[in-house]
Amino acid sequence: MLKRTILSFIFISGIIFLFLGCQQVKQQIPQTMEAQLALLPENTNALGYMNVKKIHESDFVNSFLDSSNTFPFNDKEYQAFVEVTGLDVQKDINDVYFAAKLGEHRQEKDGLVVINGNFDPDKLIDYIKKESKSRTLTKDSYDDIDIYNFVEYDTINFSFVNNATLLIGNKDNITVWIDKSSGKSEKSQNLLLSEVDNLKYKDTAWFIMDASLITAELKKKDIKKLKSLENLKNISLSVDLGEKFKFFGESEFKSNEQAELFYDAIKGFIAAGKLTTSDDREFVDLLNSIEVNYEKEQVTINIELSKDDIEKLLQMKDSITPKLIAAL
Repeated sequence: MLKRTILSFIFISGIIFLFLGCQQVKQQIPQTMEAQLALLPENTNALGYMNVKKIHESDFVNSFLDSSNTFPFNDKEYQAFVEVTGLDVQKDINDVYFAAKLGEHRQEKDGLVVINGNFDPDKLIDYIKKESKSRTLTKDSYDDIDIYNFVEYDTINFSFVNNATLLIGNKDNITVWIDKSSGKSEKSQNLLLSEVDNLKYKDTAWFIMDASLITAELKKKDIKKLKSLENLKNISLSVDLGEKFKFFGESEFKSNEQAELFYDAIKGFIAAGKLTTSDDREFVDLLNSIEVNYEKEQVTINIELSKDDIEKLLQMKDSITPKLIAAL
């Protein structure tokens, strides 16, 4: 009896282990990303990341770019830019981080963009000076690091911290980044950083935002069709590129009821889209593949598209777009 009980326990435990092992596991935050995020400004309400190198090296992306006659990197002007500056965006930009503080008024907006790559600062500064004859470029220094600014755009500053890092943004944010990276000040945690850990995809491209500003604007405009978004708290979007294009979006609402209302609106739009494009079986199948779910205060949207799927969408865009707009 005891032996049978033990065997049953092992069997059930094994089934549970296999089940949990098959569950969808979110990507871990790379250590290099954690270190970069710790240098970003604290008081921001939007964070974003793009692994430019991974995107450029993706077979999925290149299969489309190779077939495009209007691909900008094949342009003669771009090739001349590469020759003068030594910067080839396809090869020399690794990744981009940004943090922004968005306010209701333009003067309230500020932030920081961090571009990691391979730069020749002297060549790039010379190029900028030559191409900006009508604007006044000034130079300041902080900890022996040059910070440049156009007088006409006093809120936009940039600095080549070294040959591998370019900072663009508010001067205070640039100096704080320099202090944190040198150890002069502590690396603090942005309130949105906890949301990064919840992203499904972390190493290709993602965006997170506190949605309070959007909801405030929506309440002012009182748009009936967007009423369900007035109680939106946070938005997170992430993308992965492998054999397929994968997109995962998550919206958090103030209440379960508001989340359900938004879920119903999305499902209704998809249903209306299928109805107005019912004569196109392939497009209806694509709409059927979109997964929309909600649990408690959260609504998630999961989309996976193959190269063939995207090619079909590009071919159908002129005929399908008017129908989808009509479905709104």
